[in-house]
Amino acid sequence: MAAMSGHTPIEAKHLMIPRILWGAFVVSQLLFPAMGWIMVRETPPEGTDPTMSWVLVGAGCISAFMGLVLPKMLGGAVADKAPGGHKEHPNYPTQPVMAKAFTPFILSLAMFESASIMGLVILLISGDWGLWSIPAGVGMALMLTAFPTAAGMMKLAGVTSSRAR
Repeated sequence: MAAMSGHTPIEAKHLMIPRILWGAFVVSQLLFPAMGWIMVRETPPEGTDPTMSWVLVGAGCISAFMGLVLPKMLGGAVADKAPGGHKEHPNYPTQPVMAKAFTPFILSLAMFESASIMGLVILLISGDWGLWSIPAGVGMALMLTAFPTAAGMMKLAGVTSSRAR
């Protein structure tokens, strides 16, 4: 991605909405084990084949790790096609940077959460908390590393600057 020239640095007040969304995604990931605990009260019957659970563990982990790669590949292309382009507005000088970063940010959060959803499905079909913890743990760990900062959002937008706070 090309660097955006003449941009205004992102301040903490510009990160309020991404941080609220990040918090909502974290809370939703915490609700999945609570739902599983309420719904799964017994161990699976003897002889249950764990193959499907292991396939879902792999799918959940792969989708979470794709959340690190895919948004950077697709995000800029989606933002460039947005109506109105990336013109600076006097009242919102960081709008072009945030607009370019927002799509990959949301996409990465959704991909990280999908691993936790896979974990819930694993828990519901197998009742195995150990298998649940693999994709759920990967998804939550990656989600916690995605806390929105000015430098992180500028990186997602393809902006290179030493002025990021």
